[in-house]
Amino acid sequence: MKIDSASSILQSALAVPPAIQPLSSPQATQPAQPQETQQKQAVQRTAPQETPNDQISINITVPRQTMETIEKIGSVTDLLNTTAKNLRETGTTLKQSSDLMAQMKEELGKITKNFPPFPPESAERRDILMSYQAIREQIDKMSIPPPPAPVYERVQVMWKELFSSNKPNAVDTPALSANATDSQVHQADEQLTFTRAAVTQLREAIGASLQD
Repeated sequence: MKIDSASSILQSALAVPPAIQPLSSPQATQPAQPQETQQKQAVQRTAPQETPNDQISINITVPRQTMETIEKIGSVTDLLNTTAKNLRETGTTLKQSSDLMAQMKEELGKITKNFPPFPPESAERRDILMSYQAIREQIDKMSIPPPPAPVYERVQVMWKELFSSNKPNAVDTPALSANATDSQVHQADEQLTFTRAAVTQLREAIGASLQD
């Protein structure tokens, strides 16, 4: 009986009370996660991270001679662009003057081709001459710039013949009053034909100078 009693006491002494038993590991106590959540976590752990800056700076050394060549090319390009712009402006205004002169001739044709001729006191004839004068005023207000120097040197003789000293940048056309005679109308019509032909020749000469 003593041995059994000692054995019971020893077992009681060696027994670990529940309050101080070691806790189980967190992994063992956590509930099982769904398979889809586990896969997402695996992807997040294995996906590579992008760097915040993907730009790369590169320094290039260009020889001085190459830079000078580039600057010259840029200057030549600017010169060509300016020359082309000025030529277009000259050509456009010359064409506009030619078109207006064609309208002036059309108005005079209403008088010269009318049969029987208008009587001097005709109101319709007066209106035609007033319309002619209105078109002429449009030409007087136009300023035709000369072409750039290289082109102007080739056409300066024709330019000076077409443009008078009084109107160096405008085409000179004949003026007619509302009481102009038939003879004056015919003379103005002939002068317009000559002047318009001169404008056409000048435009063609400017175009030909670019092809030489």
